[in-house]
Amino acid sequence: MDSYERAQYVNRIILQFQKGHATFLNDPRYPIRYSIMEEHEIDEAATMMAKSFIEQNEMYKTRGITVDDYLESVIHECRMSVEDKLSIIARDMETNQIIGVAVAYSYNKALQSFAENEETTQPKEALAPVMDCMLRLVEKVEQMESFNPDKTVIIDDVAAVRGEKYTGKLVGFLCAGLVKALCVRSGYSYLLTVVLNPVMQRRVRSLGYKLLHSLKLDEYIYRGEKVFSNLVEKGYHSGQIFVNYLNDNCKKLVSSPQAKL
Repeated sequence: MDSYERAQYVNRIILQFQKGHATFLNDPRYPIRYSIMEEHEIDEAATMMAKSFIEQNEMYKTRGITVDDYLESVIHECRMSVEDKLSIIARDMETNQIIGVAVAYSYNKALQSFAENEETTQPKEALAPVMDCMLRLVEKVEQMESFNPDKTVIIDDVAAVRGEKYTGKLVGFLCAGLVKALCVRSGYSYLLTVVLNPVMQRRVRSLGYKLLHSLKLDEYIYRGEKVFSNLVEKGYHSGQIFVNYLNDNCKKLVSSPQAKL
């Protein structure tokens, strides 16, 4: 399939899923099943996500972040997502292994959880500046006109996929698109994602995401230190936050005159 045919194929599957009430679907071309994540699948899915994000992101590698450092945070996000049925897993139907995951959770639930656990669930030291960078980007969006936390969902890095065997099978696109469909089903208007990987920053645009704000990594300071300045030579120039508008009637997010951007 060329790029146009791939887009049509993905959009057709997503629209069909969005209009119905199904909890799973089988890819008509490949032996892959996509389904809403259930509680008993959280540990397996979170481990796969943590491994994928760390392997594919130089920011994590530079900080020396391990799967164990990141896993607790990912498990927590998966739990929030499963409660609202806003996550999708892809399984190889021949091996039953999880090969793709996309996880979204409501903005309000994330904010409440952060406030409740701020004292007891501080991120690992190596992970702390990454989380701080992401939080700063989210805070910029909070200052934007028309921002509505009740209608906003956050999705982690759009999707995670593992295994060269699945290259070209559109697993990431379908996982991300099906989560978007679940968000539409649930009545949300805005889907936010913070993306640090430059490859994914280019890819999310092809999924309909619009850039809201960037944070230059060579200027980012954490505790008096430019912790990410050495990443510029590897192509990591900025952390970025994007939005996907989930319906035609929602107001566009724009910078407020009062916002300190």
